Amino acid sequence: MLPGAAAPACAATAEVHDPFSGRTWAWVNPSAIPSSVPYITLSPDPLNLTLCAPGTLTITLSGPAPPGGVWVDLTSSDTTVISVQLLVMVPPNSSDVNFTVTPVGMGSTTVTASAPGFTSAAAVVYVSSCLSARWSSRNDTGSLE
Repeated sequence: MLPGAAAPACAATAEVHDPFSGRTWAWVNPSAIPSSVPYITLSPDPLNLTLCAPGTLTITLSGPAPPGGVWVDLTSSDTTVISVQLLVMVPPNSSDVNFTVTPVGMGSTTVTASAPGFTSAAAVVYVSSCLSARWSSRNDTGSLE
């Protein structure tokens, strides 16, 4: 778009003709174009865990689930790092649901959530040991707990 030229706020597209260069510039207002494909998000991304305790990921749909709910398939790219259930149901008229992520080994993996008719989502999960580094201010040495 030409500097100083503005498209009407309500328009999905606008064209501006530059008489000096002979070019026509097109501008698209993405907020004026409705998204027709429902989508899934996973949060938090990333999820940081230790081997000592499970964690929780949240599936969020772009809108409320229809009557009958939405079944979401879950997969882990590395099952030696975490375990997740295979299916989770987002209840009717709800837009989110939590599920448990159980650590089984150290490393990183990607959890993917998908459902028919929805754009899928992914979140990275990092699993570290139960030991955590702690700095002691008394003697300025690092120690492990």
